[in-house]
Amino acid sequence: LSDVLFERFISRERGEPPDIDVDFEHERREEVIQYIYEHHGRSHAAMVANIITFRRRGATRFVGKALGLSDEQLSEPQSPDFTSLWHHFVALLKGFPRHLGIHSGGFVISHEPLHMLSPVEPATMAGRSVVQWCKDDIEALGLFKIDVLALGMLTALRKTFSELSRHRICLPGTLIPIRLD
Repeated sequence: LSDVLFERFISRERGEPPDIDVDFEHERREEVIQYIYEHHGRSHAAMVANIITFRRRGATRFVGKALGLSDEQLSEPQSPDFTSLWHHFVALLKGFPRHLGIHSGGFVISHEPLHMLSPVEPATMAGRSVVQWCKDDIEALGLFKIDVLALGMLTALRKTFSELSRHRICLPGTLIPIRLD
């Protein structure tokens, strides 16, 4: 049965890389992330980058600063020629990459050392690495990506069952108190 379930993720008939999303308890997600790094090693597992692009407001401020304007001057009316040039630069910059972030849960896991496939850099958080490609790049290259996600509801359910067990409360339709060890 496990082979059948796994085949739906890794199958040539799919015609695209697998999309595996796994939800974990919100409060325990970091344990899962560290397990992946410990199990595969930082040389074979890394988080996926998220490319942060300029939006109108950020592009407007960035162009203003590049032109030497202070925050106060950004809100002052300028000459029509200057405003036209400014809007031209803002339009060019809008949608352009600003910096790399980390995808909320995307991991690349590889049999080969990742530095042979992609530039890899240490993440801001200690013990983490990031490939410098976004999820769309990873999918286009056919690399294996898994999303390690967190659901607060799973934590709420665990806490609820724990409280029920602690107070020896039976669930409706049962005669046996719940025990979660």
